[in-house]
Parts: sequence; structure tokens; C-alpha cells
Amino acid sequence: EEIPFDSHHKFMLTRHHLNNQEDIVFVKGAPEKILAHATSYLDGSQVVHLDKEQRDYFNHSWQDLSQRGLRVLAGAYLLVSKNFKALDDFKDIPHDFVMVGIWGLSDPLRLETKDTLRQTLAAGINTVVITGDNKFTAQRIARDLGMSLEDGSVVTGEELLKMTDIDLAKRIGAIKVYARVTPADKLRIIKAWQSRGEIVSMTGDGVNDAPALKAANIGVAVASGSDIAKETADLVLLDNNFKTIVMAIKEGRMIFANIRRVILYLLSDSLSEVIIVTGGLILHMPLALLATQMLWINMVSDSLPSLSLSMEPEHDDIMNKRPKKMKSLLDLESRVLILTISGVTGLFSLWLFWYFWQQTGDIDLARTVTFSTLGISTLLYVFSIKSLEHNIFKSKPFRNKYLNGAVVIGVLTQLAAVYVPFLNKALKTVPLDWSEWQAILLVIIGVMTLIEVVKAIFSWYYRKIKKVL
Repeated sequence: EEIPFDSHHKFMLTRHHLNNQEDIVFVKGAPEKILAHATSYLDGSQVVHLDKEQRDYFNHSWQDLSQRGLRVLAGAYLLVSKNFKALDDFKDIPHDFVMVGIWGLSDPLRLETKDTLRQTLAAGINTVVITGDNKFTAQRIARDLGMSLEDGSVVTGEELLKMTDIDLAKRIGAIKVYARVTPADKLRIIKAWQSRGEIVSMTGDGVNDAPALKAANIGVAVASGSDIAKETADLVLLDNNFKTIVMAIKEGRMIFANIRRVILYLLSDSLSEVIIVTGGLILHMPLALLATQMLWINMVSDSLPSLSLSMEPEHDDIMNKRPKKMKSLLDLESRVLILTISGVTGLFSLWLFWYFWQQTGDIDLARTVTFSTLGISTLLYVFSIKSLEHNIFKSKPFRNKYLNGAVVIGVLTQLAAVYVPFLNKALKTVPLDWSEWQAILLVIIGVMTLIEVVKAIFSWYYRKIKKVL
């Protein structure tokens, strides 16, 4: 017969045939649990009574092995008659086993784990250790990982039982290591973090981990784990490596940042056109931009840069930022930048249209100036919005080769729309001279300067004010 390992009792038991008169029962598990069921120990081939002195010796021995970072097991046996009743539950297990010994198993950390954990801390990801190992082993593992432990940082399953859910939710932020936990404890830990509004990811491999993997926002199983764990989890680590999780987070942050950049770029461009057209209607002026000219900007000049922004490589500090709790893709800084870029670009483009229309009376010239201002400005201020944390000079503006090529192509197509005769006829544009280009460049420089000012203000705010709040 067999009683499988139980996370609450922390040992397993099997019964085997020995001879015609007796069976032998083996038990292995947590040393403190095995010692509690033992009354003697095996010294060579002799069974010796387990007195207090020897019991203290065994307790000291397994704790010493644990403090060295080893995972400790103990084993014992019991001879029973053939008529010994079946063991239906842990409560039926006798308490007169013969202690055989204690052994420590070395399960060394991967070499890169300590550095990986350092990356998670820098990224604002709070990592805690949850283990079925005893408190001493858990403490040693945590210290080997570089975690700083203080009073109250390590909690056992027995201590968790004494805490209410409210008490646990209050203390959860200070606890870094959980030892001798049960599946129910893991569920409580996850729910306590979630009650604080945190996104929780849990890694596990055993059958008992399945409920916690399901309860977590993101359950992560390892390929070497049980089938139930892998079926329950949202993700499976094929290489069983914690570093892969951190690399996935980095990749996710990069993708998210690129999505925001593309949205910021496209909305700024489109809203500028809305302001130009709407402003002209309100002021009872002719259209400053024709429909074909707006289509040219959106589909020919700006299409490649927007696609290239989605391939922006990861920035060096992407894993040195704390995650932001955002209800939408666009945070306050992005919204302010959209309004700033579109407002300034739209209003100044509209003013240039009015100015050149009034000065020359040539509406095609005025429209070409507006068309060129909007088209070229979007191609140049893309280098400013590709990094919202640093100014354009510190953000390595030309590191994205796809964007560089897209901007060059965009500028050439925009110039072609102004200087190629058959495009002049199709788009109702006229060639511009240097005086018009000077006015256009002044507006573009002004827009890019304002973008850098807004970025600097928000950078200062997040660095100084938000940290205090």
C-alpha cells in the first residue's frame, strides 16, 4: 500500500512485503516530521532508543544541512505483521518508527539566476520565494540569490495559518520568503497580492501548484513539470529557466512601448490635419489642404515611418523602469504631447497658409507651404517622440536603421510632390523657393523644441515630484 506525499503532513509512506511473517513500512519526508514519528534509530545494524540527547543531535544535524542550502530529507522504517491493518489515512500512522538517517540534497541555483533577480528588482518586479523546503534552507537560498532579509521577511506555513487574510494583506509587502507552505497557502499569498491591485505571476511544476497557477494573473509552468500544471498554466517555459520570464517581460515592454510610439505618431499627424481643416472652416478661409494632399501625407510620406517605429529596438534602460498602472495605452505625457504637437503644427500651418495667401494671392502656393510644413514636420519630429524619457540627443536618434531609411524615403517623396511636374498637376502644388522653406523650417524647429520641453517637464515630474508622492 502507499500513502502519497501530502503537503500538509510533508511525508510519504509505502508498505512492502518482507517475509512470510512481516511487512516493512518505509517513510520519508521532512526531518522534523519523521523525528516526530520515531522512537528509535538505527546505529549500524543495532536499533537504539531515541533519547532526548540523540533527538537533539538529529535536529541539530538537519538544521545544519539546511543552513548550508541543502534540501533535507529523513527516512525511517517500521516492521509490521502481515495482519497489520491497512493505513487509510495519516492519522493511522504509528509513532514508533526506526530512524534510518538524514541526507541533504544539493539543488544549486543556476549561475545566471542571481543576476536575473537583480534585473527584476531594477524593473520594479517584486519577486518572492515560495517553497516547501524548511525555513533554514529557504533563508539560505534567498541569501544566495542576493535578497536582503530582515525581521519578518521569512514566514512559514504554520505562521501563515495564524494570520487572517487582512493581516496577511497588510504584511504581504514585507514578506520575501515563504517556507513549508501548502497549496492553500499559495492561493492566499496570490490573493493577498491581488487585493493590493498587483498583477501576480506564479511559477510552478507540481500537481499541487495547479490551483495557484490558475488563480494567478499569469500562471507559468516549466516543461519538466506535471501535465496538470502545464495544462493549467498560461505559459510553459520550455527551458525551465527563470531568466526566460525576464526576457519575455523585456520583449513585452519593448512591444508595448512601440505600440505607444506608433499611436502617438499617427494621432499627432491626424489631429494636425483636423485642426487645419476645422480652423479654416471656422475662419471662413479656403481649404488649406486638399483631400489628395492629406492622402499623400498619410499614405505615402508617413506610412513607412509609422511602420518603422514598430521595429524600434529596445532602449538600454527599458528594464530600469518601474511599471506604470495605466488604464489606457496613452498616459498623461502622451496625451499632452499629442495636443502639443497637433496644436502647434496645425495652428502654425494654418497661419502660414493665411500669410502666404494674403501676401501672394496664390492659393496653390499657400497650400503647398501648408502641405510641405505638415509633411516634413511629421517626418522629422518622429525622432523626438521615439524616446519619451530622454532628449533627442541622448536617445540615439539614428539607431533604428528602418526608421532612418523610411524618413529619407518620406522626405524624397514629399520633395517629389513639390518639384516633379506631373505630381504638381495631380496634387495642385507648386515649386517652393528658399524663402518659403525658411518659414517651414522655423515651424518644424519650433514644434520639435516644444516636444523636448514637454518631455523634460515630465521627466522632471516623474523623477522628483512623483517619487515624493
